[in-house]
Amino acid sequence: MGSVMVRSLLLAFLAGALVIGFAAPGVIGVATAEGGFRMDNAPVQGRATLLEGAVVETSSAPSVVRLQGGQRMQLGAASRGRVYSEHLVLEKGNGLLEGAARYRIEAKDLHVVLDSSNARARVAVREPGQITVAALRGPVHVTTADGTLLARLDPGMALDFAPQGADAAAAPITVSGCLALNPRNHFILNDETANVSFEVNGPDLARFAGQRVSITATILRATQAGETLQVIKVMQITPLSGTCPAPGAAAQSGARAAGMSGTTKAVIAGVVIAAAIGGTAVGLTGDENKSTISR
Repeated sequence: MGSVMVRSLLLAFLAGALVIGFAAPGVIGVATAEGGFRMDNAPVQGRATLLEGAVVETSSAPSVVRLQGGQRMQLGAASRGRVYSEHLVLEKGNGLLEGAARYRIEAKDLHVVLDSSNARARVAVREPGQITVAALRGPVHVTTADGTLLARLDPGMALDFAPQGADAAAAPITVSGCLALNPRNHFILNDETANVSFEVNGPDLARFAGQRVSITATILRATQAGETLQVIKVMQITPLSGTCPAPGAAAQSGARAAGMSGTTKAVIAGVVIAAAIGGTAVGLTGDENKSTISR
């Protein structure tokens, strides 16, 4: 009986401490870990309150971050991130994000955003200069720092992103997929790697309609995350092997060609995008249920 009372008092004390921590001026959340971690380069055991811009760095154990807005993040082992009320800057390792519609993870000038409150995504910073994003549940999108849409990830998708530097952002893009004519007589291509749709302008496109093609083009109008189509002007178009879906299905976003290669890459706004394969994809997607952040 006495041990039950002591346990109840301890739980009440911890709950009260959590409330007090959240209520303190300037506090945006709390970070916890089963072992030690570092916050703003100082050692911490168990738990610490977070101020805007706090740096959390883990060693052998992950750390769970809970923000006042209800967002939940997990920094993996050997990871480092700078935590803000509206975003996390992932500097090293990997992070898992959930319960955070419109909250974003920033990594090497890329922004990873959950599109719904029940979505879940994992982001990993890899060397040299590569970011891997896996959508574990719900839709996720990735943009450049200025908001140009790079990719839309459906659940189960994992993509590698390799920014080529500021000078490459204005270079021509390269996308691949089925070229289709929509009911408004516009040529549409949904890139089979990035899952982003483009309105294609250029001469003699009709002879490629219904075919799988690779297009090098300039961007006439870039797309922000809430918009539908980027408008591009063809510089070069090359037929590819593989068959396209029926005309009615091909014009819809997400239609994929039969026989498409998992090694196909897209280059959009100076970022090389490719499907994450092998151990990288398995390690990030894993068992969706096991990836849940403990509440």
